Amino acid sequence: MGGIDEQQRLTGSGFVPMLLDADGRVILAQLDHRPVYVLADPDLINNQGLADPWTARQGWRIIDDLATTNEIAFDLTLNGFGASKNAKHPLQSVFEPPFLPVTLIIVAAGFLAGLHGAIRFGAPAAAGRAIAMGKRTLVDNAAMLFRAARKEHRVGAAYASLTRDLTAQATHAPARLSGEALDQYLDRSGKTGGDPPYATLAWQAETAEDRDQLLSAARALYRWRRNRTR
Repeated sequence: MGGIDEQQRLTGSGFVPMLLDADGRVILAQLDHRPVYVLADPDLINNQGLADPWTARQGWRIIDDLATTNEIAFDLTLNGFGASKNAKHPLQSVFEPPFLPVTLIIVAAGFLAGLHGAIRFGAPAAAGRAIAMGKRTLVDNAAMLFRAARKEHRVGAAYASLTRDLTAQATHAPARLSGEALDQYLDRSGKTGGDPPYATLAWQAETAEDRDQLLSAARALYRWRRNRTR
């Protein structure tokens, strides 16, 4: 038969043969004299069979011989094409392919979320403060404000004064000394290590014009204090 590579046949009993092949085997049969017909090989009237002119004519003859009227209807309900989707309730669609897997996943996730909420593992975590307490936090927040305002280099004078006060406290400088006298005393104390005078370092910090200059002056002041307090 044209267009069909391996033809299938019916075997067994309980049917009445209606179409045989060249070898006498059943291709089309009627079940127990009921209006139910079984075609052994679908390639006889499917796209592959209809692509061949000879096979297409045989398929048409089968339909023409079996049809009692000129109207022919194909029942495709088993293939999922018979029911009207518009007639279904919208919720029914979520329980049918292709939405069924997603529905099952949502149900499983809801079950796990409910289980997690019903069983608490340990004490609830205490809510932390929106703004942490402490001197370090205060300094960090102030530094962030200076950085946002692009005024970091303006703190050079304050850092120089803080460096001198901390050095005087650590070296137990006489309380009567202040101003230039205190600066000279601190310059002479400890290991100088070739450091410039404090007045020079303080002036560099006060006159810094950008962040890089301020960092350079701050490092020099820190080195000056370390050489006198260690």
